[in-house]
Amino acid sequence: MASLSPQAVTALKERVDAACADQEKGIPGAVVVVVGKDGKEHFAHASGKRGYGSEEPMTLDRHIYDMLQPLIHQSGEKWEYGVNIDWAGIMVERVTGLPLNDYFHRNIFKPLGLNNISMFAPASMKEKLIHMNQRDPQGHISGREHLFRRPLTVQTSEDIKTCFNSGGAGCFAKPQEYCHRLLLAEILATLLNDGTSPITGKRILDKATVEEMFRNQIPNLPNFAAQGIPPSKPDLTNAIAHLYPSPTPQGWGLPFMLTGGPTGRSEGTAHWAGLANLWWWCDREKGVTGMVCTQLLPFADPQVWSLWLDVESAVYRDLVQD
Repeated sequence: MASLSPQAVTALKERVDAACADQEKGIPGAVVVVVGKDGKEHFAHASGKRGYGSEEPMTLDRHIYDMLQPLIHQSGEKWEYGVNIDWAGIMVERVTGLPLNDYFHRNIFKPLGLNNISMFAPASMKEKLIHMNQRDPQGHISGREHLFRRPLTVQTSEDIKTCFNSGGAGCFAKPQEYCHRLLLAEILATLLNDGTSPITGKRILDKATVEEMFRNQIPNLPNFAAQGIPPSKPDLTNAIAHLYPSPTPQGWGLPFMLTGGPTGRSEGTAHWAGLANLWWWCDREKGVTGMVCTQLLPFADPQVWSLWLDVESAVYRDLVQD
C-alpha cells in the first residue's frame, strides 16, 4: 500500500494554509482529504474560516453542499454538460418507488457506515454547515446564500416530500464522508476497491459495474474536453476553455471524466467537480483518491484550481509504496 512521508504531509498543510491566508481575495476556507485503496487516510487538513466574515475556523467536521431543458442533440453525437445525473436520479426513483435521498441512505450510505451525509441535513449537520461565498470580478470575497436553500429550511416530512431530490448536486456531507475519514472518502475508496467498502466490507456495486463506470463511453470524441463550457451565468461559473488540459486523448465514463495528466495521475483516472469548487480524483491504477473542497462561487476559481493541481501533484510526487 502507498503512504505519504511526514515531510510531504507538512508541505501539503503549508500549501493549503497559504491558499486560505488572504480572507479578502484568497480562498475563504478549504478541506483537503487524500485516501488510499485500503481506506487509510493519507492526509486530511482544514484551513481558513467557516465563511467570509466568520471568525469560526474551518474544521474537518464541517459540512459542505455538494431540469427542464430541451434535448439539443442525440446521444453519441456530441458531449454536452447538463443535468444528466438529475435525470438518472429521477429514473431511479421511478424504478424503485423511493425518493432518491431514501434510496441513497438505504443502498449507499448505510452499507458504507456514513452518518453525516444527506439531501436534507438534520439540525446537527446544519450547525456545522460551511457558509457559501462569492468572488466578484475584482477578486473580492463576500457571503451569499446556498444554492439549494429550500432543503435547508424544510421542517416537516410533508415539506420534504415536496422537494426535488437532486442526483447531480443534492447532498450535504463532510468531505471525509465522500473520500474517507472512515466516511466521506469512503465512497471514493469503495470505487478503488471495485465496489466494496474497505472499512465495512459491504459491497454496493458489482465489480463489472465499476469497470463499466471507468470505461470510456465516447471513444469517438477524444477531444471533447477542448470544447470548454461558456459562462451562461457568470455569477455561477467562469468561462472554461478546456475541462482538463492534457496531451493525451480524454474520455468520459458513465458518471465522470477520464484522463491522465501532468500531476502524475494514471491514464484513465476519474475526476470531476462540484459547482462550489469541490474537486476530486480517483486513480484505480495507483490506488489513491482525494478531494479539495470549498464553498466558493463562481465555479473554476483559478485559486482553487491551482490548489487542487498542487495538492494532486504533491501527492503523486511523494507517494511511497509500502
